[in-house]
Amino acid sequence: MGRVTYEGFASYWPYQEGDWADAMNKTQKFVVTNNSELTEVHWGDYADTITLLHSDVMTKIKELKKQIKGDIIVPASASLVQNLIHADLLDELRMIIHPVLMGSGKFYFDNIQTRHDMKLIETKLYGKSGSIQLRYEIGEAQEK
Repeated sequence: MGRVTYEGFASYWPYQEGDWADAMNKTQKFVVTNNSELTEVHWGDYADTITLLHSDVMTKIKELKKQIKGDIIVPASASLVQNLIHADLLDELRMIIHPVLMGSGKFYFDNIQTRHDMKLIETKLYGKSGSIQLRYEIGEAQEK
């Protein structure tokens, strides 16, 4: 996760209980930042589940992809997702579209410089909220 997501999550999840909290708290987490002021990361009583990545990040993520069995999930963190796309390190993208018009905010794919064809592999409708999850396989970078 990126620094901003980390700051929000770390101030909330370590102090919650239940299945979701257990999943958040006991899962290994990595915080990616270019902010030199962030030198340590903490996750309540779960100090052994969080690691800071702050230099040569894409190389470290490439190594993590080789070491970690299963999925690596990036919650939110638009800048990190954009950097992973640029480095061809993102294999799949899951987006949840919520039926809310904001009128402003950050564009999630604002800095994408190359073309990446995506293949829709799954959809899921959340009937009560009207939200929909889209799951895409992401192809390698191509020149525009």
